Amino acid sequence: MSFRAKEGLTFDRRPDGAVAVSIESIGCTIGPIVLEAEEWCSVVASVSAIGDGREAFEAARIVHAGELARPAAISPADELPGSELP
Repeated sequence: MSFRAKEGLTFDRRPDGAVAVSIESIGCTIGPIVLEAEEWCSVVASVSAIGDGREAFEAARIVHAGELARPAAISPADELPGSELP
């Protein structure tokens, strides 16, 4: 699964939960820099509104691991391009 943010910034989820981050620019690619699943969850937690603490990390881990069920109100047609839920 790949998500292209903007200006060549790409995030690719690996089968083991790691996330590869790359930046593609005019004829040049930087990366991938691979963050293990726990490192990725730490990054997400550190920039969350509730801050970089145990609760934020656990929330990020639950979402990243797919342990949070898809809300019934969300259908595939409601999703943003590049943000498909499992």
